[in-house]
Amino acid sequence: MIEQAAEWLEYQRLKELSVPAEYVRRDGKRIEVNVTLGKTLFRAEDQYGVTVRTESRDFLIAASELENDPERGDAIVYNGCRYEVLAPNGEPVWRWSGTYHWTRRIHTKETGSILADVSTAMPHGTSESRGPQKVPEACEAGHELRERSLATFRGNEIGGE
Repeated sequence: MIEQAAEWLEYQRLKELSVPAEYVRRDGKRIEVNVTLGKTLFRAEDQYGVTVRTESRDFLIAASELENDPERGDAIVYNGCRYEVLAPNGEPVWRWSGTYHWTRRIHTKETGSILADVSTAMPHGTSESRGPQKVPEACEAGHELRERSLATFRGNEIGGE
């Protein structure tokens, strides 16, 4: 019964909270994925005994969307920004989220913006100070990607809407 509830919750996360992004392997291979945003606060003491806190931008991705484990040096492109997969102080760059290992929590740090990314563009006649804006085609493609992920999640055994 608890496993069914966890499965339902994962299905809802994919359906309602995920957004499209692109996972880029170190070898250049690009994979369209659905992500849910999160964060992790890391704490460590420096050489003087002062606690140093570092916050990472986390991306939760269904395990079925990545065939190999995330590695340091991979990247995630989301909303016009590039996030490098890494974690401070020798911590692992990812961990399982949840008891049943259906979702990976990947730790990243923003390393820059990608203005030419396919999922973002500047609307005609706007200033760059507003930042990248999503184009309608990217939103529609994201919806299709989300539906495909939902269909592959555990054979879509969970009740629909």
